[in-house]
Amino acid sequence: MASRLYQLAASARAIPPTPFRSGATQLSDAMDAIVSRSFSVPPKSSEAALNKRADTLSTTEQAAVDSALAAVDRINEASALKTFPLSAAMTHPVHDPHYYDRMRDGVHRSQQGISRSWWKRFFQVRGDA
Repeated sequence: MASRLYQLAASARAIPPTPFRSGATQLSDAMDAIVSRSFSVPPKSSEAALNKRADTLSTTEQAAVDSALAAVDRINEASALKTFPLSAAMTHPVHDPHYYDRMRDGVHRSQQGISRSWWKRFFQVRGDA
């Protein structure tokens, strides 16, 4: 049976990557580092190593694991977004309703190696690439 420590590490690794930082350190990497440092296990440890370490946790450490597991699960479930949904005014600002759509499209284009021409950047032309 998987220990709570292994469940915590697996949940931390399951956090989806953000497209805005492709190739860079992701939240899942940071959470895995926090787990390994907080509970004295090597990063990216196997299930057997985590289960072995879980057997030696004190009650205080077990409570910390449970608390951290609940927090990581809330991140994975996007519970804050469900509790506090974004309004249309927030996702489509009045001054520029397509701002976030263009930002998302720009990120996808940059991942493909497509950049905007110099004059569109210089004159701040809005729209497609």
